[in-house]
Amino acid sequence: MISLPLPKRQLSKSYNNQQQRKNLRAANFWFAVQGVVSQSCYSSGYGFTSGIIHMDTSSIYENCDQYTAFPDADQVFYSDYEKEVMLPLGMMHVDFDGVQYDVLLAVPTISHEEGIIGYENIGERCGEFWITYSNVDGKWALDSLPDELCELEFAPPKVRERYEERKALFEIHRCLPFEGDINHKLPLLRLGHEITNLSNLFTRLDRYIPSSLRDIPYGYGEKLVTFESSEGGEYIYLGRLTGWIYCGLFGDFMFFFNTVLGRVLVVVDYD
Repeated sequence: MISLPLPKRQLSKSYNNQQQRKNLRAANFWFAVQGVVSQSCYSSGYGFTSGIIHMDTSSIYENCDQYTAFPDADQVFYSDYEKEVMLPLGMMHVDFDGVQYDVLLAVPTISHEEGIIGYENIGERCGEFWITYSNVDGKWALDSLPDELCELEFAPPKVRERYEERKALFEIHRCLPFEGDINHKLPLLRLGHEITNLSNLFTRLDRYIPSSLRDIPYGYGEKLVTFESSEGGEYIYLGRLTGWIYCGLFGDFMFFFNTVLGRVLVVVDYD
């Protein structure tokens, strides 16, 4: 698959949301059947865990056409500000409605002892447990200002050290082995989940990021959630990864992508 740079703010706002979700699920199915780079984690169909539905869930364990781990910070970040406060964990290559995107998956290297990202929930671009960054001239820039984030001292030395150690290990083995066992690979990225209105993630974001709900057959009040931007477009769920696998940070990081704005929403989840 050939991946094209993401054009800045030049995408049509008329994408069909249902088709976008269909394309992403088709991509998830592709991962599930590629035995070399991924394996099925759950059986097909619906499964429920703390407001998260597992649909055709699969994991990526090695670099492939759809994912590249540990991209170079100089190549993906817009300025030194992003290099100071973010870690580039992977680049996801996805197709929506026939348009291909290279989407950066990066996490804030927060040092707050409670894992809080922003000083307060100020809106879509930054909150206690989420942050957004957007594509600017082919690179990725944070949408929030330095004084909106929780700590002025980012990237605790141990987090940076852990990240560099894991990056070096990946360059040797082309995967991240568990406790040195090359036959037991750690997942780089997990795909195929859906968010519901009973999840802690939805509760945290509901007042600050617009959303719409869709019925689940036999859901008994539980509904699927689609987050949207007040500036246009929906946030399509891409996947989740575990912080300690890459750099020692606690929690899982969930990534959503808005094709209209060229914007990524990343949320830390401690469930």
